[in-house]
Amino acid sequence: MKNLIFVYTDFLKINLIEELFVNFRILNLDLKSSNINKFTYENLLIITKKKPPNFVFESENNTNHIMYVCLDKQFNKPNNISQNENVKFVPIPIKINRLKNLAEGFFNKKTINFNDFQLVEEKIINKKNNKYCNLTHIENKIILELINNKKIDRDYFLETILNLNKETETKTIESHLTRIRKKLYQIESNVRISSKENIFFLEFPF
Repeated sequence: MKNLIFVYTDFLKINLIEELFVNFRILNLDLKSSNINKFTYENLLIITKKKPPNFVFESENNTNHIMYVCLDKQFNKPNNISQNENVKFVPIPIKINRLKNLAEGFFNKKTINFNDFQLVEEKIINKKNNKYCNLTHIENKIILELINNKKIDRDYFLETILNLNKETETKTIESHLTRIRKKLYQIESNVRISSKENIFFLEFPF
């Protein structure tokens, strides 16, 4: 499954972005009608001619991966922004291929932070106590899908994650989730995997 990038630009056509980033799913983001606060743990690419939106500067506790490109040199290298490895300001001028390579490296980061744990390649680590467990490839994929999609139904689980027919009668979903639950327990994470009427989702304290 391709990683998703939400893109906001005030002068480029979205189809040009899609042609440039063919290895990603691209969704157009309209900041005027969207509440940016609803985005968590998402990839955001912002390409503008003017000052960046305020939420870019309020980055200290930002959980999104934000790449910002501004053609106005006045805001090209802002110095009033908190240090946050999730926010990358791209200096101009820059060649298209260079921008593409930077974005692919930035948005395909191998470390994913979520609540009290992080995924580092195929290892899950409690950020508070450093306890960890190794994950299988499919377990890592399942957790990433739950983080990215918030909720997953049984059919999607079977067809997209496990590559099985949705009509298949199998306990393989439960088997995978049971093993992941045990690993979350072993690292003493507060995150839990729950299910209701064939819908699977993550639960965690706010």
